[in-house]
Amino acid sequence: MRSKNMQRVFSSLMILFSLNGVQASEIYVGRASVDITPPLPVALAGQFNTRVATKADNPVTANVLVLSTGSKNNAGETSIMVSCDMVGISPWI
Repeated sequence: MRSKNMQRVFSSLMILFSLNGVQASEIYVGRASVDITPPLPVALAGQFNTRVATKADNPVTANVLVLSTGSKNNAGETSIMVSCDMVGISPWI
């Protein structure tokens, strides 16, 4: 399921690049995903009452997709997209 969504995002971005007239000798694509599930038990945010999770059914992840145009000697435009499975991100991060 996740790879299917990544394919859709990549296809959409490729169409977007072609519509904006970006011309490059090469397009570099990179992605990464990391498990950021906190150690359990943990208090859950987003509720009026305190709830404590004692198990995690699915991992909490942070994902990044990087698209860059240009060549090895001449950097072009770079786009970085980050998604996190969170309610919010603290300002100190």
